[in-house]
Amino acid sequence: MLMTLVGQSSKYSGVLALNITHARHCLSDVEKVLVSEGANSDLKNICSVYPANLTEASCPTVFVDELESIVDSSRLLTACRKIDPVNECCDQVCQSAIDYAARKIGLNDMSNSDGNHSLPSQTARVNDCKNIVRCWLASK
Repeated sequence: MLMTLVGQSSKYSGVLALNITHARHCLSDVEKVLVSEGANSDLKNICSVYPANLTEASCPTVFVDELESIVDSSRLLTACRKIDPVNECCDQVCQSAIDYAARKIGLNDMSNSDGNHSLPSQTARVNDCKNIVRCWLASK
């Protein structure tokens, strides 16, 4: 839900992530609303949602235009055209397209001086880019 909101806001801002200050406020506001409706007050820990989930983290691309210049937008949209808002992570065709796009974005200019990639930072970066790709999809 939060990624969808960030994705929708990108239509106006052109940015697919929040800065850490805005992410903290956004998550706090959502948590307050949910708690006022009867949700557990420890909701962000139960759901593993943290302000950093709404930021770019280590993904080098947060601007809509930049993402669209790196990935094949039409391929991604075609693969994810039938997304059920409740179960969007279950469609393997879409997930493969998200993985491919995130890898392409995350590994862009990531080689070190001898041309090798660092596996731990590579994995974290690609995972962070998946969130950015999902926000972009939510804007479509």
